[in-house]
Amino acid sequence: GDCEAPDELVDDLAPSVTEDTSEEPPEDTSPPPAEEESGCAPGTEGEVGNPITSGGGWKYQRRVGAWNEEGSRWESPNKGAVATFRWIVPEAGRYRVYLWWKKSSLGSKKVEVIINSKDGAETFQIDQTQEDGTEWIYSIGGADKSFELESGEATVVLTNHGTDNPAWSNRMIADAVRFECAEEEARYAPLNPCDAVPEDPTPGGQIDKGLEWIARHQQDDGRFSFRHGTHVAGCNCGNQGTAASDEGATGLAILCFLGSGHSHVTEGPYQETVCKAINWLLASRERDPEVVAAQFSGFSGVTQADLVGTCRFGSKGRGDNSNMYGHNLALWGLAEALILGDRAAEGQCAYNHDSCSVDYDDHLSAVQQGARFTGEGYDRSHFAWSYEYGGREWGASAKSGDLSNMTFAVAAMATAAKAGIPLTDNFFGICANTLSRAQIGVTREEIGNQYSYRKTGGSTLAMSVSGLLCRRYLRCASKRPSHGGMDHNHAATRGLLNEQTPAVSEDIYTMKHLALLNHMEGDNPWAAWYAPLAAELSGHQDTSGGHQDGSYFYGDNASHNAQGGRFYWTTFVILSLTPERAGLRVLE
Repeated sequence: GDCEAPDELVDDLAPSVTEDTSEEPPEDTSPPPAEEESGCAPGTEGEVGNPITSGGGWKYQRRVGAWNEEGSRWESPNKGAVATFRWIVPEAGRYRVYLWWKKSSLGSKKVEVIINSKDGAETFQIDQTQEDGTEWIYSIGGADKSFELESGEATVVLTNHGTDNPAWSNRMIADAVRFECAEEEARYAPLNPCDAVPEDPTPGGQIDKGLEWIARHQQDDGRFSFRHGTHVAGCNCGNQGTAASDEGATGLAILCFLGSGHSHVTEGPYQETVCKAINWLLASRERDPEVVAAQFSGFSGVTQADLVGTCRFGSKGRGDNSNMYGHNLALWGLAEALILGDRAAEGQCAYNHDSCSVDYDDHLSAVQQGARFTGEGYDRSHFAWSYEYGGREWGASAKSGDLSNMTFAVAAMATAAKAGIPLTDNFFGICANTLSRAQIGVTREEIGNQYSYRKTGGSTLAMSVSGLLCRRYLRCASKRPSHGGMDHNHAATRGLLNEQTPAVSEDIYTMKHLALLNHMEGDNPWAAWYAPLAAELSGHQDTSGGHQDGSYFYGDNASHNAQGGRFYWTTFVILSLTPERAGLRVLE
């Protein structure tokens, strides 16, 4: 260990020269000492204002956007002015540290920030005229940076080194500091695509069998289809879907393979399968704003100028619900694959292969363009996302956005953010506004667990789970309270999940969302949920030994079951069984 007995104690314990030490010492049958727990508990946090100041010029100013409710903050224009924030750390561990200040043209361009941790003093520079820290969006050192803090006092010291502005405008703003335990991230160890494919944890190898069925239904050009028998030789599988979004089906397939440890950069049986699927999405996207704009003839608020710099996965006019759904499923799959591609490059494992290669720059561009299309494609009534970009009109009947479409938009965008694509305040504003209007039984300032499909109507379990999933994804993408996010272990989530048990029904849509939400809540809720879910699902996997073997379909051919068919069911089952990896790159 780290401590050794002092010399005099060693001498006292050593055997004398006359002592007989030839016999074997008796076997120690006492139990080994329990390992000492280390690390702060997830949820440990604290905020401090009113720093200790020196260097003169300090004033307590009333400002809009300040940390405390009275709208006041400390600031000084003096070069060399110092503000020291002190917090008593309740538990030793790794913490993220955030600063709060409102960007100001009169702020200091050179603020030095020193954080003293177990690793020593670390120094950072901030330009308070260009960067903003309101609502805890500024994490010192970046979103992935954390500091090892001992229990006891921790300090964050700000010093004004600004000289470029006149003294009267060189104001260093010292508003508040937040400490937040970062240990939660250990649950989501980053998936290394350079490692071997992990073993299937399900009884009977359900996931591997399902992936085999999906792979058998890939078309020669790399795409997948909800109409799973299309252009697939020898397919006689029943329950074909009717949805025409090959982009959405391909995105779902990519998520299933990635979530099971198979990627275009991982040596394994489906490396080429994933690579071909990615390349088909990259090649099939529409980037010409004139072409895309023509698809929105008669849609309010959409112009060709809106679409410059975007791309669309899929096309309008297919008479089903696949348009924005399909686009966002494709974007989600591509964003996750981009994260793994970045990771493969960092790990120096092979990215391109003779059998199939992905152009990284084109891949990155597609995620950037697709995210912009989603980000600007919200319903123009400022409520969620609709089936079409900006909302759609069919004759005299206008359809507004809905929470179901929004759930996939938010998942795709949060994953794109993890891949390095910046999200706009407007995107977060639409999300927060939608969630506050869709929730039932609480004020707009609170967070509830009952949500409606659109602005009016009663709550359903599917939409309530969708609303909570949106809040969890938003929290991963932004720490701002006004952006609509929600931490894990929130009372709203506990209240809903405590009333649910895993059971196979026709509603695989809700089952998948419940699986994701349970896993987000921690090991205990997920362990209690997973075993009975996997056991129930195993009885519904096809074991005929024919072309249909390994797939799933349950229930009748009505509603979404008919539209998505056997492909929809099989992919959603796999995503329900692999949420620790599938679709959760954003949580690492």
